[in-house]
Amino acid sequence: MTPQNFLKLIEKQQPELLKLIRDDLPRIVGTKAMQHFRENFARGGFVDRDLEPWEVTWRQKTLSGADGQRGPLLSRTNTLRNRINFRASAGRATIYNNLIYAAIHNEGGNITVTPKMRKKFWAMYYQAVGASKATADKGKGRLKGKTVAHLNANAESEKWKRMALTKKTQFRMPQRKFIGPSQTLTRNLRVTVENEIRKALTPK
Repeated sequence: MTPQNFLKLIEKQQPELLKLIRDDLPRIVGTKAMQHFRENFARGGFVDRDLEPWEVTWRQKTLSGADGQRGPLLSRTNTLRNRINFRASAGRATIYNNLIYAAIHNEGGNITVTPKMRKKFWAMYYQAVGASKATADKGKGRLKGKTVAHLNANAESEKWKRMALTKKTQFRMPQRKFIGPSQTLTRNLRVTVENEIRKALTPK
């Protein structure tokens, strides 16, 4: 195809190209990026050029069964993973996770433990074991004469209990990046965009 013929083809297919760039590509690219970042959770790390494994969690080191076998950042509900989403607008796709604790997991950092936070940790603990503080023995882990561990204790409840009881005033959250620039994703998106442009330039 000569350069003159290529320019004529672009001019002829201009409506399709504009629609692709403005409307279709943001949705296509956003979907693929969202899927890529969600798959990091199954991989147990962030894929840039290669897989960068996440640091092993306390739960994996100390618990047995399904709770101990689940990878970092995975839970019974996989809320953090499932809240990765995208917003498409004219010529743009924005990937986001609006959970309040998403950023500290993705970026890592130090967290200051305040009395208010300890109170919240206990509340999350009782929620995880399916008991209220009022029905427990002064909140010391006993329910109707049996330890919570004999009832509904699980990895989630033990995590909150450990956080509530810690004597530390700060603790470090390791970075477990799941959203960010990725060479692998960029390469895959480039192929996708090129294929979609070729399709748009093919006369119907």
